Amino acid sequence: MPRTLLAAASRALLVAIAYTLVSRFGLAFVVKPEGMAAFWPPAGFMLAVMVLSPKRTWPANLVGSFVGCTVGSIIFFHNGLLVSMGFGFFNSCESLLTSWLLLRVLGAPITMTRLSELIGLTVLAAILGNAVTATGGAVVVTTAFGAPYWAVWRVWWMGDALGMLLFTPVIVSWATVRPEEIKPPSPQRSLEAALLFIASWVVTYLVFSSTVRGTSFLLPLPYVTFPFLLWAAVRFGPRGASLAALTTAFIAVWYTANGSGPFAALSESTSNKLLSAQGFLAAAVLSSLMLAVVIHERKQAEEALRTTNESLEVRIQERTKELAQSNLELEQFAYVSSHDLQEPLRAVAGTVQIFQRRYASHVDAQADELITHITEGVSRMQALINDLLAFSRVGSRSQPLVATDCSAVMKDVASNLAVAVQESGAVVTYDGLPTVMSDPTQMTQLLQNLIGNAIKFRGGSRPEIQVKAEKKDGDWLFSVRDNGIGIEPQYYDRIFGIFQRLHTRREYPGTGIGLAICKKIVERQGGRIWVESERGRGTCFFFTLPLQAGDSRAAA
Repeated sequence: MPRTLLAAASRALLVAIAYTLVSRFGLAFVVKPEGMAAFWPPAGFMLAVMVLSPKRTWPANLVGSFVGCTVGSIIFFHNGLLVSMGFGFFNSCESLLTSWLLLRVLGAPITMTRLSELIGLTVLAAILGNAVTATGGAVVVTTAFGAPYWAVWRVWWMGDALGMLLFTPVIVSWATVRPEEIKPPSPQRSLEAALLFIASWVVTYLVFSSTVRGTSFLLPLPYVTFPFLLWAAVRFGPRGASLAALTTAFIAVWYTANGSGPFAALSESTSNKLLSAQGFLAAAVLSSLMLAVVIHERKQAEEALRTTNESLEVRIQERTKELAQSNLELEQFAYVSSHDLQEPLRAVAGTVQIFQRRYASHVDAQADELITHITEGVSRMQALINDLLAFSRVGSRSQPLVATDCSAVMKDVASNLAVAVQESGAVVTYDGLPTVMSDPTQMTQLLQNLIGNAIKFRGGSRPEIQVKAEKKDGDWLFSVRDNGIGIEPQYYDRIFGIFQRLHTRREYPGTGIGLAICKKIVERQGGRIWVESERGRGTCFFFTLPLQAGDSRAAA
């Protein structure tokens, strides 16, 4: 016998044996003498087997289902061969149709831990697929035993539907547990699970073991079990909720089938009390399972979001570290390169000066003009290198932040710019500047660059420069306002770039690095800098510094 055929035969035999045993178990929930099942466990068992198995094994599964159902019907229900084969045929068709619908619409894998899968199980399998096969199964029962067709159809349909809703989620959800989800429960959680099981069992037993007859007083009592089902759904997820629902169903159906409980007390009709029990169980199972899967999906989404955030944080930290290292290397490179470039420039400048002194009388005016161009170019290059050195020192030679009196800083700035202030007639005012956590040297450089620019880019009138500071949104907000020539809006971002100029050197000297240094100083101390201006109507530079412990407002 080929190996594949032997494997298929072995699988069919195992499924047949399992189906027969589950049928024996389902016999406990059959109402006698009518032989009606409140719910049929083999329906849920076979649906679980089908959705968990590769499609290549479906033929063996269906053969096993047919054989198991036929044998079980003969042994346990004492039906004839033809009737039993009819049951086997329609139950196998049910397994095939319901599993095909689920996989066709939802796709594999199915874990019964998502809301879409639970809705699919309810609508596609329990309602639609089951209704089709219940139609054929009821024909077999009606033909063989003369029972009312629609009564049989309803019991078959509800029994198999409940079998799917009760058994399929339990089997599938536990069979698809991932290894990383298997964790030993804590003592507290184990105690809670035990307490839930005992309390649920006791309450369900008390509700459904009553033998009081002919009163509607007991009708609301089954809903006392709902809090325990919801407890399982909230605390133990879809797997715990499916087990709790199955336990409740066992007790409820057992006592209803034996003539006890609220549903048996209301009617002597077997079909009526079964339908009442089935309706209650359907509502209870669906409510608890839907709540469980919604909570489970939300927890999964939160866990995925947390994992993504952690991953992003790690990547950001790694990228920040790489950028910091890269910036440090660039700063060191700029410093070393700028420092090393000074020597050849000094040599060029010295050589040109010597040449000019020795051979000034031996060259014509054109040569003298060329020498002047060389000298000016070397001077500009030295200025650029010096500014580049200053820019690199902002990061490489910065000091720890300490309490810095900004009024004292302004006095140093005024002293450093005394010549420019005197020549331009500028008026610089500042009142009540605070003490902030900063690098005093860089704070001096920052304000000196901004005030120096205000003096340099003055208009026709006397420069008036005002420095202020105020607390705003958890920061110190500084402003340096002037009445100079102003800046057009399209250049607001450009002026903070390194070596960016808006004017020629003949109009305004400089290398265009001052505001880039200001931006680097402010950002190093956790703030930001921006400008507001209008052409011909002055400029106001704003920058923020974080408000920290040790900051204080100086007396005006």
